[in-house]
Amino acid sequence: MSDQPCSRCGHPEVLEGVRLKPPSTGGVDEVQAVVSTGGMIRRETGADLRARICVACGHADLFVPDPGPLAERWRAGDR
Repeated sequence: MSDQPCSRCGHPEVLEGVRLKPPSTGGVDEVQAVVSTGGMIRRETGADLRARICVACGHADLFVPDPGPLAERWRAGDR
């Protein structure tokens, strides 16, 4: 459970760090936020994408637990 209440309804019970699974793959791959270099050979930097889910209203907030590597690549001009 999270220490922070739901950002939508304020309910105190929120599931923290829930993993996401893309529905089209059927596998256990995780959803990621990705930044990649341009050009012929693309080099990607990915970060796990997680969710906070309210048990009362079902609202989900998405977040990246460690956004540092993505931010560095973004600042370097990679998109």
